[in-house]
Amino acid sequence: MEKRKLYRAMLAGSAALIASIFYSTPATAGICKSPTYGGCPVVSKVTHQSGNNYSATWFNDGSAQTEVFAGGASNMIWGLYLITNYRFSGNYIIGGTHTPLLTVTRYDPPRTDGYGDACNSSEVIDPSGVYCDHQHFADRFIIKYGYSGIQNVAIPAGATNSCIVFGVPGAGGGEFFPVRLGSASVPICGPGGINVVEPEPDPEWCGMNTSALTFDFGDMAPAAVSGSSLTKTAVMDCSKAGVTYNLYLSNVSTSGRSTINLGRGVSAIVSANNQTLQTKRTSTGTTNSLNVTVTLNGTPTSTGAISGLGILAVNYL
Repeated sequence: MEKRKLYRAMLAGSAALIASIFYSTPATAGICKSPTYGGCPVVSKVTHQSGNNYSATWFNDGSAQTEVFAGGASNMIWGLYLITNYRFSGNYIIGGTHTPLLTVTRYDPPRTDGYGDACNSSEVIDPSGVYCDHQHFADRFIIKYGYSGIQNVAIPAGATNSCIVFGVPGAGGGEFFPVRLGSASVPICGPGGINVVEPEPDPEWCGMNTSALTFDFGDMAPAAVSGSSLTKTAVMDCSKAGVTYNLYLSNVSTSGRSTINLGRGVSAIVSANNQTLQTKRTSTGTTNSLNVTVTLNGTPTSTGAISGLGILAVNYL
């Protein structure tokens, strides 16, 4: 499959206050710890399943890091997000579509003991209150979803890049304020981060569709054996045109891997399309015809039946 293209653009301009959301970029990362449970949920790995389907493994990491403080408005929705088509990833993520997967708000229960925290107070009633930051949301998330889990995610077709990460979107500015694994590094998404890894292209392959060919020379006078040949057609399937390979007899170890010992002083040399087996070849499509030729060599030392077996196999170049 074709690799999705990765786009990256540097963010220009300075940080700005946006509504009641604010952020800063300190020189060193801060530890994210929920007041009740310690740590914050983070994505530890993303695994490709099939097609555009992935699974994200997450857990509550005691050394989780956040380099961007985020807090404020009552409509903030924090949790696990799929971010696609983002433009920049550093201490925060710029642009893209933020699709919520598992989320909480400031109005979800903060603690099981009923004490709560200042995060769920109203900024209208208490404009000086301490509103939700990452660690306050983490409390609520763990209560709601547990300490760890696996979330299945379908990546939209045509996405230029994608990232599965915990955090919260900004209020209208296109930013996303993430939490990362304590052992991970910036950028959060992209190389070295927790981006969704595109699966490797389907492997190129060729294999015999024809299961067996029998070359029956019948009764022959000894003098007529050497140089006699028969040709039959085999069909080989390949994943596509352009696969480079050669052929060999997998049950033969002698030089060339193309000669079968028939006994009584006679051998059979196998070739394909008038070329020795170990010639470099290129598939012409998904279905390929091979004219397989067996040529006898030697004069029988005694009368009687002679026979042998060769297993034609593919070696990729």
